[in-house]
Amino acid sequence: MSWDMLYGSIMEKTGLLEALLSKMDPLVKSTGGLVTAVVLTCTLLLMATASQTLAIVVGGRMYIGEFKKKNLLPQTLSRTLEDSGTIISPLVPWSLCGAYMAGTLGVSTMSYLPFAMFCWLCPVLVIVYGFTGKFFWKTGEKSSQKDYQFSTLMEAS
Repeated sequence: MSWDMLYGSIMEKTGLLEALLSKMDPLVKSTGGLVTAVVLTCTLLLMATASQTLAIVVGGRMYIGEFKKKNLLPQTLSRTLEDSGTIISPLVPWSLCGAYMAGTLGVSTMSYLPFAMFCWLCPVLVIVYGFTGKFFWKTGEKSSQKDYQFSTLMEAS
């Protein structure tokens, strides 16, 4: 088990994730608000911990219950986590991705930021799609073999 996952487990077991989620309650009323909350949470976790793995796993554990309550397919949560936790990582200079990109390109992160349109446009588009309802399918609307069987074992609230 990596240190990231240990830290994430401690956050979950001590109730920190529930406390953070309760602060986001006003924001998660609509699908667009929920998507915005996921993007903001993943971005803040990424910036605070410099670990995209932790941002994705903790963000997913925090919001899986809300996605389930809204009857959204689990793939939409997975895609939203990817559109925020992973895609933004090269834009954070102190993260592994940001340091690697800057070192490989030989320029600072802020130098390539304007040209990394995919990295900053993805989170914006996923938020817009969340508010418009495009590409956010509810269970049964789209054929899917994925469901919430795993999450019911761990009983995410």
